[in-house]
Amino acid sequence: MAKVEMKSYHLFESLYYLARGSNESLAAALRAIRIAMSLLHEHNGARAAYADIIATAADKGLSLLDGELDLATRVIKQAIQSSPTYAKYPFLHAKLQCLAGDLIGAEVSVRQAVDLEDSTRVTYALRVAEYQKLEFDILLRKSTSKLGIEIERMNSSIANTKALIEEAVKDAKSQVLAQLGFFSGLLAIILTTVDVTKSQPATTAMAILLTMSGVIILSWTALSVFLMNIRTKLEHLIVSLLAVGLVAAGLFIFSKLDNNLGSILK
Repeated sequence: MAKVEMKSYHLFESLYYLARGSNESLAAALRAIRIAMSLLHEHNGARAAYADIIATAADKGLSLLDGELDLATRVIKQAIQSSPTYAKYPFLHAKLQCLAGDLIGAEVSVRQAVDLEDSTRVTYALRVAEYQKLEFDILLRKSTSKLGIEIERMNSSIANTKALIEEAVKDAKSQVLAQLGFFSGLLAIILTTVDVTKSQPATTAMAILLTMSGVIILSWTALSVFLMNIRTKLEHLIVSLLAVGLVAAGLFIFSKLDNNLGSILK
């Protein structure tokens, strides 16, 4: 009898420190229940106390030994197998599942605890209130988890949109710079062509204008395809044919005049 009482001493000591509630007392409860479990590892009361203290310590952020949360889960499962109708065991299992992130399993376990609780007991209302508090905590954790996932999804979407906008702005800048360069060159060509045609006969001037118009249109088509990413193939084909026709007409007039561009520019 004395040996049993000595073995139980650390169990009662751990429960005493657990009831005091402070972090220092909880640390003392941890030390005591570890000793108790080494002496009473098949005792359901020790198993339940161990699971309760480990769950409380983990919830309050106290450091545990490696694998101790998993050990507490295995211990309380053994208690449930030994006494499957005792409501507190699935309740403690639910607390451990909640801490491990198994919120669906925790919901099942806490509902099992509510169903097993004896409504004829004086402490029924208090115990059910404790179970419902855990149910609310599980619901809150699930909502927080869903909210976190949604926020992460929104952040990812915002980041992708930002990247697309930055890429579009970069492309737009490149296109604007390319167009500015093109139109600067185009203006120089037009001014040079106009200046050259002033001193030429009307037929020669027309040939020059037709040829340069075709060249300008072909240049613009190439710019729109390769730099501005405009891919309307039918329209480009029609415009290109028109430009080739203009160049051909200009060259035809030149051939009829039996002149060449080198003699014109002298």
